[in-house]
Amino acid sequence: MTGNLFHPYSTKNYRKDIQGIRALGALLIMIYHLWIGKVSGGVDIFFVISGYFMATVILSRLASDGRLAPMDFWGKIIKRIAPSAYTVLTATLILSCFFIPETQWVRLVDEIIASAFHLENLLLMQTSVDYFARKDPASSVQQFWALSIQMQFYLLLPAAFWIGSTLVRWSGSLRPMILLFGFSMAASFTYSVFATFQSPESAYFNPFSRSWEFLCGVLSALLIPLVKVAPGIRQILSYLGLAGVLLTGLVIPKSASFPGYVAAMPVIAAVFLLVSNPQTLSNRVGHFLMHPIFAFLGSISFTIYLWHWPLMIFYKEATGALDIGILPGLGIIGLSVLLAYLTTHYIEKPILTRSQQHNPGSYSTFIRSAKFAIPVVVSALSLKLHFYSMIKDYRADHNLQLKSIEVGIQTDASTIPYRQFLLAKRLLPQAHMEGCNQNPASPEVIACDYGDTTANKIIALIGGSHSLQWLPALDAIGKSEGFKVVNITKSLCPFGHLETSDPSCKDWNENVVDHLMELKPAVVVTTSTRAGNNGEKEHVPPSYINQWRILEELNIPVIGIRDNPRFPFDPADCLARNKLEPLTCSKTRSKLFLEDNPAKSFADDFDLIKVVDMTDFFCTSETCVTVYNDLIMYGDNEHISVPYAIYLAQALHEKFATVAPEVFGNYDALPRAQPCNQEVR
Repeated sequence: MTGNLFHPYSTKNYRKDIQGIRALGALLIMIYHLWIGKVSGGVDIFFVISGYFMATVILSRLASDGRLAPMDFWGKIIKRIAPSAYTVLTATLILSCFFIPETQWVRLVDEIIASAFHLENLLLMQTSVDYFARKDPASSVQQFWALSIQMQFYLLLPAAFWIGSTLVRWSGSLRPMILLFGFSMAASFTYSVFATFQSPESAYFNPFSRSWEFLCGVLSALLIPLVKVAPGIRQILSYLGLAGVLLTGLVIPKSASFPGYVAAMPVIAAVFLLVSNPQTLSNRVGHFLMHPIFAFLGSISFTIYLWHWPLMIFYKEATGALDIGILPGLGIIGLSVLLAYLTTHYIEKPILTRSQQHNPGSYSTFIRSAKFAIPVVVSALSLKLHFYSMIKDYRADHNLQLKSIEVGIQTDASTIPYRQFLLAKRLLPQAHMEGCNQNPASPEVIACDYGDTTANKIIALIGGSHSLQWLPALDAIGKSEGFKVVNITKSLCPFGHLETSDPSCKDWNENVVDHLMELKPAVVVTTSTRAGNNGEKEHVPPSYINQWRILEELNIPVIGIRDNPRFPFDPADCLARNKLEPLTCSKTRSKLFLEDNPAKSFADDFDLIKVVDMTDFFCTSETCVTVYNDLIMYGDNEHISVPYAIYLAQALHEKFATVAPEVFGNYDALPRAQPCNQEVR
């Protein structure tokens, strides 16, 4: 009975137009990545076509012998994907050593490992909500997120068809299988809309918010052989489908969040093309999609997609260009096609030819494919262990190294130790690494002890990431002077919520005050200003002052630290790219700061609110710099690096003792930094 029920899927017709759709998707992706800088819908089209094609493979097998044979299914996929994917991944790892700045290597290695195991999308989901990581530029392997989602879908697809085929056997009808995939598609689409609204950065890489796109392809494979569509309607669908594919990127605004309901346009367009089956219509759409050039590009479209991204990243790094011109862009497209052709014909096809004698589900297929992964996986894991060891060693000994450093303005960064560049973005405040920094969406207070954890005198560090960045300095002060430092911080939420803060920030601020009433700290340390950024002038938000007023009424002293410079670029990356001209990575002081600390006049109205200004340790009288005597000052465009925060511990302690001598005493025990007032060559 089962064989008869699946009989409509026994005929396997090769559709030349699908290669054209694939080619069109690859070209759109490259064009929009190179010149337009927005989503094209090409990846969404790939997902629909992938779902359709893989479903036809499984349905054909069910029609021929009534079984799924998942090992054969996975074996065929691995034989097709592994040679090209791991070749590109290995080449990218090698070439990145020459083109990518050292500041990005640690993250790149993590992403290469994730890509090798088809988990890149999950890693990008994680970093998209990590405040200290989400501003990092796209890596040279970020395009593997799409392949990772595909492989995750392929892993689960046989199980879904097993459930569907079981229902078919029980009911004697194909309807339960169609309803199963239809319901799953609807559920995934609903989740996608909700998740994209809540967190578009995370939803973009989420396999559950993307599954409906594949499932639209699966449903197309299920329904097309069963439903006869009139030629006239198919003609209309073919033109609508092609128009939708070509116009998605132009019609949808750059500000729109993918996937969500916005992705419905390219998905429906791809489904229209599948249903219309243009190759049997002999219309202009069919002729266009079946053109020999598209047939050629479609046969290597997957590998074109993999190659174009690292080539684009390497070009930008090599030239320093923010935008890619027409001729360089055409060169990248041409080189992508050439490398894809060479990879396909000289690596992938020979492997496929030699493996024809083996059962696709045999262990030899998986072992043979795994050999392609071994070089890049072993190399990346070895580098990861090396980097981890360096981070561990650096955390243990960088205090000693900083004791002999004299602060000044540096005009040559080529002498900065290699590992400083390497670890600039990975040395984060302890609380962030230990899960003691609250996420942007939770109102709950998390408090952790640092400094001298046995001491009775308490310094409470309160606020967002610009407060958290001072924890390494306060930890050093606390250990030296016998203070307990209680860290109570939350990403994107200063002490005094802003209009741009998550709604939970207001509740968190109220909860912090309640916690402070019980904690009874000797002093609260927080930020007192917000530095100029994106055209916004340095200022003191009214919400900050409201919180100061509350603490003054509770008789809790506050020390507010003036905010540090915020740059329109990443200083660490900039220094890595401009070692011989580090002042390229600086900004005029007057463009970042007001002449006087704007918090001082407000603090003068309070008895228990004091402010300190560390600006002279970031800027000269005219210039805000990003490196002092081989010490990188920033971990990203606005946060102080951990080594530099520790270096400033003595200076910060001195400032604190000046405004609050009743709390802070001797400050001679720590290495002392000097303001930016000299030049070091």
